[in-house]
Amino acid sequence: MRCHTFLAAFGFSTILTLVGIASVNYRVDVSGIYHSTDYKAKQFITSYAKALISSKYGLIYTPFERQVKLELARNTNVPCYILGASPIVQIGLDRMHGLISNCSSLLNLGVSGGSFEDTVTLLEPLAKHSNTTLFIHIPPWFFNYDADLRYVDSYVEEYRLARYSFELPARGQKPGSIEPIKNLINWDYFMRNISNLLTHSNDYLVYHELNADGAIADGADIAERKGFRPDGSFLYDIDTEKKASSPNHDPSTIFPCGSYKVKAPYYNMDVVKEFQDVLNKLKQNGNSVIFLLMPYHPDQFLKQCIGTDTVMATKIIEHLVRKMAKDNGIRVIGSYQPARFGLQATDFNDAIHMNKDSLYKIMLEKDVR
Repeated sequence: MRCHTFLAAFGFSTILTLVGIASVNYRVDVSGIYHSTDYKAKQFITSYAKALISSKYGLIYTPFERQVKLELARNTNVPCYILGASPIVQIGLDRMHGLISNCSSLLNLGVSGGSFEDTVTLLEPLAKHSNTTLFIHIPPWFFNYDADLRYVDSYVEEYRLARYSFELPARGQKPGSIEPIKNLINWDYFMRNISNLLTHSNDYLVYHELNADGAIADGADIAERKGFRPDGSFLYDIDTEKKASSPNHDPSTIFPCGSYKVKAPYYNMDVVKEFQDVLNKLKQNGNSVIFLLMPYHPDQFLKQCIGTDTVMATKIIEHLVRKMAKDNGIRVIGSYQPARFGLQATDFNDAIHMNKDSLYKIMLEKDVR
């Protein structure tokens, strides 16, 4: 009898737990599987993008980074765009003035952890432009699917539509799939939704302008003081920039011999072929593409780091990128190798991000195709 009572209680509590998980997953739904993006959030994203490009110094950071960058891609038409991952998010014409010969104006659409999926999604509206220069940053993790899953939370449906627009094979769930039902009790999705509840409040649906010093222009008491400049480039908060410029700052300690996002196999030939198809589409309207490779911190290539995923991946992927560039008549700016530009530890904020005052240095090397 006691055994039956225990089993009944256990079964009942299990059902309650699963119902609770399913309720949170359905109600919060960070990936928009069961609902479209919240109407207020959509309004905010649209107004933020408009306010950003018309602001004098920029706006405080928003967690809707990817959605805002897609909104900018859809509703602007400038001579040049730059896309990619966080190593390029600080780039603007004033910080990398060697690009001025190619561009009278530049909009930065880079996103944190930018992946193949992000690039395809953001390129789709730009492919409709004509005679536009597109700087595409290729990080070492680029040629693998799902290297960064933040695109799923931000614009997974837009990614599917972009694949269709570029005539790439369909990926993801098929019509009539039971995956959305199974996903209701997915623990990982539950934890992402809980994280969303804890970090996304209505405060994020308000934006504040920055002043010339990168502080909040209206004096609002907000902890986050990083933001985006009017050209879409990223502005680190004042404390981070002071720390990076300190003579005691040691950026190599963050990822010593690290392997951020890279692991074998370092590329998927299906992704390589799909990216080639995307390049072919971009050329149809007379758009030009330039590849951009951003250097890693010198300490990632020390003797004790030989054989790590970062060393292996940067070597293999740079060779692949340069071959693809040669085959397509595409210019390559930069390299993963810091020695090519004489870069030192002081040129970096951390293992993979250069500081804003050193970005110009990667334009000093003669172009290598």
